[in-house]
Amino acid sequence: MLKSIFLCADDFGLNPAINEGILALAHQGRLSATSCMTLAPAFAKDAATLAHAPIATGLHLSLTEPGASQLQAQTLGRLIFRSFIRQGSAGDLRGEIRRQLDAFEDHLHRAPDHVDGHQHVHTLPMIREALLEELHQRYGPNTPTVRSTRYGGAAPTMGAALKARVIEALGSFAMNNLAQHHGLKCTNTLLGVYSFDAQPHQYLGYLKHWMQRATPQDVIMCHPASSAQSTDPIGRQRAIEYLVLASPELGSLLKELNAQIA
Repeated sequence: MLKSIFLCADDFGLNPAINEGILALAHQGRLSATSCMTLAPAFAKDAATLAHAPIATGLHLSLTEPGASQLQAQTLGRLIFRSFIRQGSAGDLRGEIRRQLDAFEDHLHRAPDHVDGHQHVHTLPMIREALLEELHQRYGPNTPTVRSTRYGGAAPTMGAALKARVIEALGSFAMNNLAQHHGLKCTNTLLGVYSFDAQPHQYLGYLKHWMQRATPQDVIMCHPASSAQSTDPIGRQRAIEYLVLASPELGSLLKELNAQIA
């Protein structure tokens, strides 16, 4: 039997090049899913096309990206600090989560298959409570699967391992426990963490490393775009990811691993 790999592209809606890359990869059979920034500038324009793409779609809760939230954008560092000291309005946060879920449903005409967070903000204190309560009340037994940020020990470099450990420490265990309390489903571990500085051959090697270690319950996240945008801090790396994900070499790798993108 073929091993199933779950590969999810984040940030749909952030800019047209990201949308174009994700849609192309979806029709090529190189993605399992995408996570959408539903209030971001380019989401509404391509949402109807995404609705017919052969991949799962979810919400990418966005609180730090300018233009992707009606709340005032904050740096990730400031958001982490404020969430841990529980500073801010829980009502405003809950309202923003509702707006982003409403936008998803309004444009895709259904509930999301999964929910995660831009820069993993969905696991932070205050945010995880507001999000999971809203999902539980809104969807009941059909609640979308929530992305876990638990580290599974599968990092291709020491730097990536450290980054993955930090992401995990910011709230993975507390979020998973709270999800279990609400009866919500979570994925297993998060793969795909690295420093966004790989050349194509290196990124292909990273994918091999993650795919060898992935189980069907794990998520490998990626961030492809059809071209690099000068205003995007990781635009160059997005274009490299797209190049590799669309390449014949990835097809050969999947055959080598006796795997398929589920």
